[in-house]
Amino acid sequence: MAFEKFAPQLLALTGLIAVAACVPSLAPGETSTAAAGDALETRKQAEKLYLPASSSQSALNANRIECDKLGGDYGRQGLAGGYMCVLSYSDAGKICSRAGDCIGDCRITGGDFSGPTGYCQPNTIPFGCYAKIDENGKIGPAICVD
Repeated sequence: MAFEKFAPQLLALTGLIAVAACVPSLAPGETSTAAAGDALETRKQAEKLYLPASSSQSALNANRIECDKLGGDYGRQGLAGGYMCVLSYSDAGKICSRAGDCIGDCRITGGDFSGPTGYCQPNTIPFGCYAKIDENGKIGPAICVD
């Protein structure tokens, strides 16, 4: 049968679709209701849970439990693969024109750094390519953080 010839590819595609359905994403202008990262003290506690990729499983498990208590998602981030507690912002994806419009950064992403508006960052992940808009509405240099 012709179907058997493509069965491995169809199975892989089905798996990718299932995984993609589980990953929350926000389109520009779409906002989130999650607010785990809104409190500065919670963000500071989450930052303390960073562990390098080579950390022991027991340390990772302990930090994962603490991150869950904060309302975050614990996992590998960045090129170095360190473990971070990622917290979401309630204003994620909101259109912004200055830093004070957002709990996190007001960022311009996608390669068009001409502004004048950006979007509030979705969570505490520092990685990616973006330009920040400062408190005066000035667009900073585009950077890529690995």
